[in-house]
Amino acid sequence: MSVSTHRSLVGANRAEGVLLYSELLRLYLKKWLVVCNVTHTYWYKKKLILKEFVIQATESPWHGDSNPSLALHANMAKLSVNSVYGKTITNKENHKM
Repeated sequence: MSVSTHRSLVGANRAEGVLLYSELLRLYLKKWLVVCNVTHTYWYKKKLILKEFVIQATESPWHGDSNPSLALHANMAKLSVNSVYGKTITNKENHKM
């Protein structure tokens, strides 16, 4: 099988320690994924997290564009979003103490 036509659900022949949510697992099982060992299951209620922060982050730029006196507030909201996003994607293994 050539590399260009080979499609895998996981980028290796086997995967360990993979966290899957139920809809994705259901899709993988339909695609003939073999699940050998389930070590943990987590039950949760799906809800919006940080709802107020998301609303502020999306509305502040609009207010800053329409009203120049709110431009500073819009820029601060942008910096807050960038800070949260940057902290979220930081590889903590590269920052060991």
